[in-house]
Amino acid sequence: MRISCRLWRRLRIFGGLCAIVALTSASASATDTIRIDAETLADGVLLPDGTKAADALTAQQLARIRGDGLVMNVGPTTREQADELYLALTRKNPPATVLDPETKRVTGWVSGAPFPDVQGQSPDAGWRIIWNAVYGHQGADRFEGRLASLNIGKDDGLQSVSIFSFKRFRVKGAISKRQDANGDLETLRKILVTGLAPQQVAGFGNFVRHLDTGAPSEGWIYIPGFGPPIEVPGDVWVEDMEGTVQAGDDVGIFGAYPTWYETIRLLGERRLLVSRHSQGVSWKPSENGGGQEFPRFDLAASPGWNPVDRWEARKVYVIEAIPPESHRYGRKVIYVDQAGWQIYRGEAYDRDGRFWRDLSQGFRTQTAADGRQVTEAVWGLVIDRSEDLATAWVSDIDSLNGDLAPEEVSLEALKALAAR
Repeated sequence: MRISCRLWRRLRIFGGLCAIVALTSASASATDTIRIDAETLADGVLLPDGTKAADALTAQQLARIRGDGLVMNVGPTTREQADELYLALTRKNPPATVLDPETKRVTGWVSGAPFPDVQGQSPDAGWRIIWNAVYGHQGADRFEGRLASLNIGKDDGLQSVSIFSFKRFRVKGAISKRQDANGDLETLRKILVTGLAPQQVAGFGNFVRHLDTGAPSEGWIYIPGFGPPIEVPGDVWVEDMEGTVQAGDDVGIFGAYPTWYETIRLLGERRLLVSRHSQGVSWKPSENGGGQEFPRFDLAASPGWNPVDRWEARKVYVIEAIPPESHRYGRKVIYVDQAGWQIYRGEAYDRDGRFWRDLSQGFRTQTAADGRQVTEAVWGLVIDRSEDLATAWVSDIDSLNGDLAPEEVSLEALKALAAR
């Protein structure tokens, strides 16, 4: 059974989490930080390396500091050691890994970053960088935890909270030694999300199979009282997700398969203040109500969507992505780390060229159960400037590269949920 895209959007009140990854553990110290706010910015505050803070901020970040009251506590740039297995697999990619000049798809890639040596002057540099971000992310191959999705209004603060169970299993490109694709060369990753609370989402289930063929993702949803899981359209990535102020493509800032976009090009390089080594705990489930359980965001202030974290200056690539006509956006600008390929920021513009949505996320590196160093997003935020609303998320992790089996993240697992 298939359902229309319109009905799917109505039912998919928690589908925005189907590509989110997060973790919440202790992190780097906040000592020796410099406070950047509207007042210190006006005084020409300098970063720890002596350069002007304003030069490491985009126009939209400056607007958030001056207009929203965003405060950034900036520390020295921290250089982390990448996972050794990841580096070894990355080194094996050239010269067999090739970007097709016509289709813009990648051939010959096995694991790690496909294009470790990006040449900025190449006309295809933007494509190579985005493929590094999609294929070469340094996250866990197996992820289990809970996610909290928050809707925050500029004037009325925290409006709603929804809690979900989240499982992700990477198939193609897995880095862990004990995990391989078992001959499956089509599936990039599988994700299973189930609703826990409140009652409006409790019992719902969503299984998504992300393909590495260029075809739309395959998805099924289970709705309590509506029978077995229902197959859903694969083109919902261009639409806004019900109950949020973000498109399906905004999950992880760039949630699309790269070739779904018409054009991707490199605009340039710069330094940018980002959250690369997020500190503290993003979610305290033991706290109950009033926003106290979500210390990552300053919910007591107005607006309540300002993140509270440690920031540092990183070198990033600036990428412009032009979506198809079916997308609500006219273009998206994203900022990709030059060393680790994390996507820190995004700016979405409507088809008349007006700034629409501000996207950001913070990252942290942690030792997984198998001893690998993995880097995941710990929080995410989308601010819709046309509606003065925001959707944010945080997580409570159970396991990274633990004993999650592939059959636990499958259509069969979703059917088992429906049979309870």
